[in-house]
Amino acid sequence: MQVTIDIEGLAELDRKLQSLPVTMAKRTASRALRAGAKIIQAATKANAAAMVGGKMGSIIARFITVRALRFARTGVYRVGVLIDKRGNDQFVYLTKRKKPGTRYYIPAAIEFGHKTAKARRLVTPIRFMQTAAESKMQEAATAIGDTLKSELEQELKQ
Repeated sequence: MQVTIDIEGLAELDRKLQSLPVTMAKRTASRALRAGAKIIQAATKANAAAMVGGKMGSIIARFITVRALRFARTGVYRVGVLIDKRGNDQFVYLTKRKKPGTRYYIPAAIEFGHKTAKARRLVTPIRFMQTAAESKMQEAATAIGDTLKSELEQELKQ
């Protein structure tokens, strides 16, 4: 799932950002995006513990992190709230029966739903990540704008 935040009314800030050297501009943008992502990360952790619950909910919450994401175009910086791959030993399930060795990623099965092995009935998804992103979107956008403004003012004073 990809979430895009559009912040309006930042034309002046954009001009100031363009006037900075590339390294300063990238650092400023990354700090602002990380500030917004931290808000969504906190909500996602809370949702994982509350909505998923149990041992798996607490394990998922422990591995939810903010990471910089690669993007093919220059001048674009992306930050994502995702589940850290260091937890894969606890999240990847290998089947033993019908198709031995088939891998299932448990957090994705929880977020998007899955079919049970025996009854082949659909287990309803628990949208803990999507719910967090949608509920904290406006707060994250505000944090991005505020952080961007304060970081730009700091960089321009130097």
